[in-house]
Amino acid sequence: MLSYQHAFHAGNHADVFKHLTLALITKAYCRKDKPFVYFDAQAAAALYALDDERALQTGEAESGILPLMQKPLAELIKGKLDCALKAENAENNEEAIKEAFEIFEEYLNFCTRLKDSSGLYPGSPAVVCNFARPKDQLVLMELHSSEIENLKANVELIKNGI
Repeated sequence: MLSYQHAFHAGNHADVFKHLTLALITKAYCRKDKPFVYFDAQAAAALYALDDERALQTGEAESGILPLMQKPLAELIKGKLDCALKAENAENNEEAIKEAFEIFEEYLNFCTRLKDSSGLYPGSPAVVCNFARPKDQLVLMELHSSEIENLKANVELIKNGI
């Protein structure tokens, strides 16, 4: 079995990019009336403490999610929305660009609320759950034996609104 444990890498820049992509995809699925099923074959723990010794050992969240949560969104995206809207062919995608920025804001607000209320950072299952509707389903799997119990406990937290 592979020894990769996501708790060491939670909140790094690639994690943030992946979560933003998942949020965009989930919101797109939610535009359809029909429910969807999200399958995650490597769900890991679904929630993480960024002050956990494993996360602190690598410090990857320090250059990933943490700086994003510490600045007002307006400061983070200052000029970027205007730049994106001025880009070639932007007039055809203006609504999509604006929606992407709104989802980015919603994702950061979710991460901040979760950290402020519970001290936790969302993994992919929690991100999808946040953006999904009650009629959508998540199927979560984890092979790493030490994470299975964490996943089960954290799914209960997610179901109860953390």
